[in-house]
Amino acid sequence: MNVDAPAAPNLLPAESSGFERGTIGGWTVVQSATLANLENVGRTGARALVITALGGGADARARLRLPVAPSLTGREIRYSAWMIADSAEDLTGQLYLSFRNAAGSGIANWWGPGVSLHSRDTGGWTQLEMTQTVPTGTVQIELLLCLTGSPAANRRSHIDDIVLTASQ
Repeated sequence: MNVDAPAAPNLLPAESSGFERGTIGGWTVVQSATLANLENVGRTGARALVITALGGGADARARLRLPVAPSLTGREIRYSAWMIADSAEDLTGQLYLSFRNAAGSGIANWWGPGVSLHSRDTGGWTQLEMTQTVPTGTVQIELLLCLTGSPAANRRSHIDDIVLTASQ
C-alpha cells in the first residue's frame, strides 16, 4: 500500500495566503500598484488578493515580510502562488524571495522565472513557484508578488493559495 507523506504546513498565516477573511493579510504595496481583496474571484474559496498595476513604465509589486525561526537555517523553502490575469492581454507574473539579516539587509535574493499569465478565457490559473535554501543569519523572509514587463495602467491579476513551506 502506497501512503503519501503529509504535506508540509504552510508557514504563512491563513489571512496572508487564502484571503477568505476579507483582508489583504499583511501584504503591502512596494511599487506602482494597488491591492484589494475581492469576492467571487478566488481559485479556492471565494476571495483572492488583487494587484492592479498603476502603469508608468514600472512593475507592480506587493510585499510580505515574515520572521524566520533559527531552526529553518539550512532548510529548503518552497514559495508558490496561483495567479490569473484579469483579461486576455499579455501579463507576466513573477515571484521574488529575499532572506534578510538582523540589520534588514538582503543576504540572498532570488527572482523566480517570469511566467505568462492566462485569463479565465485562455486557460485559467497558473502556478508560480520557486525553491531556495535558507542561509545562515536569516531572521526575516521577504516575499514579493510581481506583475513584470511594465504592465499598463489598470492591468490586474488575481492571486490565491500562496504557500511557503520548509523541508523536513
